[in-house]
Amino acid sequence: MISFKKGGLEIIDQSTQDQFKERFAGLGALIAPHFHRRRPESIPPIKDENLFPHIARVKAHGTQDPFSHGIGRYAPWKAEFTPTKVTAVLTGKDTWNGVPLSALEGQNFKMNFTAETSCLD
Repeated sequence: MISFKKGGLEIIDQSTQDQFKERFAGLGALIAPHFHRRRPESIPPIKDENLFPHIARVKAHGTQDPFSHGIGRYAPWKAEFTPTKVTAVLTGKDTWNGVPLSALEGQNFKMNFTAETSCLD
């Protein structure tokens, strides 16, 4: 999640926006379905890394895992919004640039996310 506003108030600290644009670091991290870097032998091969331009930048920083905090931090979610709430779902059956997320993550999964600003009233 990169932004969530209630009126004019930004809930997500925007100071790490440049890092997020470069390699998906910072901002409102959704970390799942795995946490932190996997052992190299457990990282599924990606047939065409050019489909995911951040991978070259991540590897340039010495990180071998292209999705080091789980695919949930990187892939686009299916989301619905109201003025005070966002709900989102991400599954291994979803695709990103034509690739099933389960193939990128190395496992099937389903994640549900809900955020509300009603507590700020």
